Amino acid sequence: MGIFFSLMAVGLIGSRLFAGKLVDRGKLIHVIGYGTIVCLVGFVTLSGLKKIGVYNPSLVEGLFYFIAIVLGTGYGMIFPAYNTLFVNLAQNNRRATASSTYLTSWDLGVGTGLILGGILADSPRGLPLAYLVGAMASGISFLFFRRIAGPHFDRNKLR
Repeated sequence: MGIFFSLMAVGLIGSRLFAGKLVDRGKLIHVIGYGTIVCLVGFVTLSGLKKIGVYNPSLVEGLFYFIAIVLGTGYGMIFPAYNTLFVNLAQNNRRATASSTYLTSWDLGVGTGLILGGILADSPRGLPLAYLVGAMASGISFLFFRRIAGPHFDRNKLR
């Protein structure tokens, strides 16, 4: 597992190098959208590893480590981009509050996801189901962002 999280960190660092430049060029909405899609692909692939292992067991370990880079890249894109989105919607004297609200929301989402993931992992379908639900949550969040949150940001951004 240590290798998985190390590779995830590589994805996080790598994505910060290019995603920040895109955000600086005004591509904030695109970075969040692409990052969400990258996470969705990672979760779908992670949920299917057990089935892939039936047909090609030697492929599973390589895919597992590749998924770590994919998820790290996705998280590295969306985490700072969402913080920028929140801050850009706030007045100058409320920027710290906006950032704090975002971080609190992120923590609540991660905590809720961990609890739900643990419950799903204990089910007969196990971790593949938990990862599939994570993929569905990413898909729903992508649709919500593209249809509601993204257009709201474009209309109301202050910077």
